[in-house]
Order: sequence, then C-alpha cells, then structure tokens
Amino acid sequence: MAKIPSAIWVETAAECIEQLSLGVKWDVVFLDHDLGGMIHVSTEETNTGSEVVRWIEENKPEVD
Repeated sequence: MAKIPSAIWVETAAECIEQLSLGVKWDVVFLDHDLGGMIHVSTEETNTGSEVVRWIEENKPEVD
C-alpha cells in the first residue's frame, strides 16, 4: 500500500461524512468499493461509498 502522509483514513461511511463536513478543502476523496467480501451490494445501503456520494451531492463540500 502506498503511503500518503497527509491522508486521512476512515472505515465507515459515517466517519467519512464526518471528516468531509469539517469544512476543510479536500484535494481528492477515494472511496473503497471492497465491502468485506460482499458482492452485488445495493446502492441503497448506508455504510457504502454510495452513501458518501449522496452526501457529497447534497452538501457540496469543497473538493478539487
């Protein structure tokens, strides 16, 4: 795994949304699609990258 000293790692959609809501300008947001081996996960699930994308679309945090 490449190391990025300024990266902020989170493990849940809620943690990601919490970080995004702090008002900090983000250069990039990477969302992991590996859901612990689950496949064909519904986009309606709340602890997924889809939930984070919905939050980003609704709240428009500053991301370059």
